[in-house]
Amino acid sequence: MQRIADVVECTLNEPALTNIAVLIRVPKASLSDFSSATPFCVHKWFGVQSVENVLFKFVTGPHSVDAINGGVNVTTNQRLLKEPVRVGDLAPVFTLPSQSGVVFNLADLIGKKSIVLYFYPKDFSRGCTAEACAFRDSYEAFKEVDAEVIGVSSQSVESHDKFASLYKLPFTLLSDENDQVRKLYGVPSMFGILPGRVTYVIDKKGIIRYIFNSQLNPTKHIEEALRIIREINAS
Repeated sequence: MQRIADVVECTLNEPALTNIAVLIRVPKASLSDFSSATPFCVHKWFGVQSVENVLFKFVTGPHSVDAINGGVNVTTNQRLLKEPVRVGDLAPVFTLPSQSGVVFNLADLIGKKSIVLYFYPKDFSRGCTAEACAFRDSYEAFKEVDAEVIGVSSQSVESHDKFASLYKLPFTLLSDENDQVRKLYGVPSMFGILPGRVTYVIDKKGIIRYIFNSQLNPTKHIEEALRIIREINAS
């Protein structure tokens, strides 16, 4: 079956599963595929027989949101099945606080710039400092290819602010203290303990074009991200 949408956010009142809110990002060209509203997909995803209230929000673009009551026929749902995102997926959108305390929304960049979204284990650690400084030193190169760099880890806003200030980082660091976005993307951990170091290259359409996973070679993430974005721009 062809997947026609990504579910990028879901909130529910466990364990009753009687009220569910789902945010779905849908290409405008696929809206006709959602003409039949039915809660069947909710039953399939959660294994429940009845749902009292389901609110679906269709996101058809960075600034266009429509909402309806009821369910929709969706072929697959990676987010709710807890599978990691893959190349070719629409990037799950999210909001998190930045090092300045301002709320960052990934959807605000989609359609405007390519995005290098990199998850790293910890502020001030040796590998993460090397990676951040390498992104800093290549930041002008990313600007030249019309790309924005976004770093994500579980440390606090205050920690990110100190980290960015000490090393003069010109890009945004996001505080994912509950690892919600890390889980949303399915970022793997090393040995099941150490948070993974993974970079996602997202094109201007919001599609994930490349995933690079290397815990022990932090500066390679910069080289790979620039290479892929240049290839995208040249195609």
